[in-house]
Amino acid sequence: MRILMPICRLLLKSDRIKRVIFAHEVQQNDQRYHEHWAKLMHSGSTVREDDKPVERPVFIDSVNWGGM
Repeated sequence: MRILMPICRLLLKSDRIKRVIFAHEVQQNDQRYHEHWAKLMHSGSTVREDDKPVERPVFIDSVNWGGM
């Protein structure tokens, strides 16, 4: 363990390693975004949060804008 931590610190200072880590984080964020978007499109009028469907609010206009 004593040898591992200084090696990790040195590696994390490397520009190449920083770029690889950043690319991995971007890829993970994109994957999460696409999974969320797919679930949203697949669910139709409901949004699922923690495997519980949550209905989107429906706004009803109570004012009769048309005339007789």
